[in-house]
Amino acid sequence: MVRKDKITLLLTAQEYTRILELKYMIGAILKELPSNMQLYNTERDLLEDANLLRDYDITSKTALPHNPAQFIVVVKNAEGFFGSFDIMPYSTPEPLPPEPDSSGDESLPNEMSLM
Repeated sequence: MVRKDKITLLLTAQEYTRILELKYMIGAILKELPSNMQLYNTERDLLEDANLLRDYDITSKTALPHNPAQFIVVVKNAEGFFGSFDIMPYSTPEPLPPEPDSSGDESLPNEMSLM
Protein backbone atom coordinates (compact mmCIF):
# COMPACT_ATOMS: atom_id res chain seq x y z
CA MET A 1 0.00 0.00 0.00
CA VAL A 2 1.41 3.38 -1.02
CA ARG A 3 0.19 6.68 0.44
CA LYS A 4 0.58 10.24 -0.79
CA ASP A 5 -1.47 13.13 0.54
CA LYS A 6 -5.10 11.92 0.22
CA ILE A 7 -4.20 9.11 -2.19
CA THR A 8 -3.86 5.45 -1.25
CA LEU A 9 -2.65 2.98 -3.88
CA LEU A 10 -2.86 -0.77 -3.50
CA LEU A 11 -0.19 -2.48 -5.58
CA THR A 12 0.88 -6.09 -5.96
CA ALA A 13 4.61 -6.82 -6.00
CA GLN A 14 6.87 -9.75 -5.22
CA GLU A 15 9.57 -9.68 -2.56
CA TYR A 16 12.23 -9.70 -5.30
CA THR A 17 10.81 -6.50 -6.86
CA ARG A 18 13.28 -3.62 -6.91
CA ILE A 19 12.29 -0.30 -5.39
CA LEU A 20 12.85 1.33 -8.79
CA GLU A 21 10.29 -1.06 -10.34
CA LEU A 22 7.84 -0.10 -7.62
CA LYS A 23 8.44 3.57 -8.46
CA TYR A 24 7.64 2.84 -12.12
CA MET A 25 4.31 1.28 -11.07
CA ILE A 26 3.50 4.28 -8.89
CA GLY A 27 4.68 6.75 -11.53
CA ALA A 28 2.38 5.22 -14.14
CA ILE A 29 -0.59 5.90 -11.88
CA LEU A 30 0.46 9.31 -10.56
CA LYS A 31 1.91 10.48 -13.91
CA GLU A 32 5.32 11.12 -12.32
CA LEU A 33 8.82 10.06 -13.33
CA PRO A 34 10.57 7.67 -10.93
CA SER A 35 13.42 10.18 -10.64
CA ASN A 36 10.92 12.71 -9.24
CA MET A 37 9.82 10.37 -6.44
CA GLN A 38 11.25 9.12 -3.18
CA LEU A 39 9.83 6.11 -1.35
CA TYR A 40 9.92 5.79 2.41
CA ASN A 41 8.77 3.09 4.80
CA THR A 42 6.51 3.89 7.74
CA GLU A 43 9.57 4.66 9.90
CA ARG A 44 10.44 7.28 7.25
CA ASP A 45 13.63 5.56 6.12
CA LEU A 46 14.47 6.34 2.49
CA LEU A 47 14.28 3.22 0.29
CA GLU A 48 17.12 2.93 -2.23
CA ASP A 49 16.22 2.27 -5.89
CA ALA A 50 18.64 -0.66 -6.34
CA ASN A 51 17.39 -2.61 -3.32
CA LEU A 52 14.74 -5.32 -3.34
CA LEU A 53 11.64 -5.28 -1.18
CA ARG A 54 13.01 -8.25 0.74
CA ASP A 55 16.09 -6.15 1.61
CA TYR A 56 13.67 -4.15 3.77
CA ASP A 57 12.11 -7.34 5.23
CA ILE A 58 9.04 -7.04 3.01
CA THR A 59 8.17 -10.63 2.15
CA SER A 60 5.06 -12.75 1.72
CA LYS A 61 5.33 -13.55 5.44
CA THR A 62 5.43 -9.91 6.58
CA ALA A 63 3.16 -8.21 4.01
CA LEU A 64 -0.20 -9.93 4.26
CA PRO A 65 -3.50 -9.07 2.53
CA HIS A 66 -5.08 -7.98 5.82
CA ASN A 67 -1.90 -6.13 6.90
CA PRO A 68 -0.04 -4.90 3.78
CA ALA A 69 3.37 -3.27 3.76
CA GLN A 70 3.00 0.50 3.74
CA PHE A 71 5.10 3.08 1.92
CA ILE A 72 5.05 6.85 1.66
CA VAL A 73 5.82 8.49 -1.67
CA VAL A 74 7.17 12.04 -1.79
CA VAL A 75 7.23 13.89 -5.12
CA LYS A 76 9.38 16.83 -6.23
CA ASN A 77 7.59 20.16 -6.15
CA ALA A 78 7.74 22.92 -8.79
CA GLU A 79 11.01 24.27 -7.32
CA GLY A 80 12.69 20.88 -7.73
CA PHE A 81 12.69 19.98 -4.03
CA PHE A 82 11.05 16.96 -2.52
CA GLY A 83 7.87 17.80 -0.66
CA SER A 84 6.89 16.84 2.85
CA PHE A 85 5.19 13.83 4.41
CA ASP A 86 1.65 15.18 4.15
CA ILE A 87 -0.37 12.03 4.67
CA MET A 88 -4.02 12.61 5.45
CA PRO A 89 -5.31 10.27 8.17
CA TYR A 90 -8.16 7.97 7.28
CA SER A 91 -11.57 9.20 8.33
CA THR A 92 -13.28 7.58 11.29
CA PRO A 93 -16.65 6.05 10.44
CA GLU A 94 -19.71 6.87 12.48
CA PRO A 95 -20.40 4.37 15.25
CA LEU A 96 -22.85 1.63 14.39
CA PRO A 97 -26.28 1.81 15.98
CA PRO A 98 -26.82 -0.60 18.84
CA GLU A 99 -28.09 -4.03 17.91
CA PRO A 100 -31.66 -4.81 18.89
CA ASP A 101 -31.81 -7.04 21.91
CA SER A 102 -32.71 -10.64 21.26
CA SER A 103 -35.51 -10.84 23.79
CA GLY A 104 -37.74 -12.55 21.26
CA ASP A 105 -39.39 -9.40 19.88
CA GLU A 106 -38.92 -9.86 16.14
CA SER A 107 -40.72 -6.66 15.09
CA LEU A 108 -38.73 -4.03 13.23
CA PRO A 109 -38.96 -0.27 13.76
CA ASN A 110 -41.32 1.49 11.32
CA GLU A 111 -38.54 2.90 9.15
CA MET A 112 -37.01 -0.57 8.78
CA SER A 113 -40.18 -2.59 8.24
CA LEU A 114 -40.36 -4.80 5.18
CA MET A 115 -43.20 -4.40 2.70
